[in-house]
Amino acid sequence: MNKYLISLFGSVSMLFGFTACTDDDHDIDDYPLNYQITEVKAAQNIPVGAYLVNAYGDLSNAALWERLTNPYDAATGEIGPNVTPQLGQYRLVSANADDHEDIARNLGQIAAWAKKARIDFLITHPIRENGGSSWEKDSYPNNINVEDSIFLNLLSGRTDTLSWRNDGSTKFAIQIHTQNISAAMGSNSYTTPLESRADRVFTDSLGGRHTTTQTERLVLFVRSLAKYFNDDTYYKTPDGRPVVIMRQPEELYSTRVDSLYDALRAAMKEVCGQNPYIICTQKAWSPTARLEQVVLAGKPDAISMLNMANVGAGLFERLYWLNVFINENYKLNHEYLTKNYPDIDFIPSVSNGYSYYVRDGRYNYPDVLPSADGFQQRCWVAKQNLGRYPMTLIDAWNDYGFGSFIEPTDRYGETFLDIVAKEFKVN
Repeated sequence: MNKYLISLFGSVSMLFGFTACTDDDHDIDDYPLNYQITEVKAAQNIPVGAYLVNAYGDLSNAALWERLTNPYDAATGEIGPNVTPQLGQYRLVSANADDHEDIARNLGQIAAWAKKARIDFLITHPIRENGGSSWEKDSYPNNINVEDSIFLNLLSGRTDTLSWRNDGSTKFAIQIHTQNISAAMGSNSYTTPLESRADRVFTDSLGGRHTTTQTERLVLFVRSLAKYFNDDTYYKTPDGRPVVIMRQPEELYSTRVDSLYDALRAAMKEVCGQNPYIICTQKAWSPTARLEQVVLAGKPDAISMLNMANVGAGLFERLYWLNVFINENYKLNHEYLTKNYPDIDFIPSVSNGYSYYVRDGRYNYPDVLPSADGFQQRCWVAKQNLGRYPMTLIDAWNDYGFGSFIEPTDRYGETFLDIVAKEFKVN
């Protein structure tokens, strides 16, 4: 019998007012959450995507850099991961042409590391809208944020004047910054849905004025993104559908979610000739049932979770059985979709850590520090909860501002890359 678990269960019982059972026929070993996450071997090669983060703003912040790199010392309150990225304080996004050669070299090194980990595709940082652009129907790429447009051209291999160019061997998928564009349209509240927002008037380069509804504005944005879908560098499902991720689309409110998603699909298909494979992400630990009216009604192809090592403010008890709790959360969400939305798949995510202390020095958020054992177990959790189309997403490749990364550092080297390759590939 595990005395530590007995003590913990006793504390939880007191916290919630439960009466301890004294029947000798009952044991803590009968408690349904008292189990270990055990190894799960991949039966086939499992596609893996990894989220890129535009980390330069964090890495160049002196206070954050100190919290990230200082030696761990709980006695003095230094509880960061104590790592230095092998690429240093690097950037991936900039409108300044003088930075582009450095960015290309950084992307080239990331691509080489991703191949070593046998990662199938890199996921862009959330791509934003250029709200001040002219919005004629065919004015690509003027309605993509300028920095993001440059980044997409570099990552896709469309820019061929720098030291590294994507030759097609590194695939990528676009992540849409849904929160950004919904806030810009004023539709990020249930009291102000997309359809109730005033039309937008844009001026073209010749001074002509064009009026669009906010729905049309969003459609124009996804059309401009879809021009990348036919590139050899873009990641597609085995049946040829380009993968696109909508980040937290529950913050985009619409009174006609089904017709909105139909319009987005149609716009992307018009440009690339294929139906997109839309993955909608949701906040860590939230039940998928909450998305019923705002996302699931649109019938995306899949739902995935964001960083589950983000256990929430003050919820230190989640750390005791973290990987078990993640597994239970995934099982519940997966089963809910299977029962209620059988055409919507579930895609588990895997994270290596999370730290609000690194972000801004807070101590009330429990930190999950990177570790080979913890990361490997969470890979096993993902493999226990694969959907019909097996895939997993790693959150994140390089989110140093929140202490979540698999990218090589001085402390861990390529440890996490090796784990990804070992756990998700069979040959």
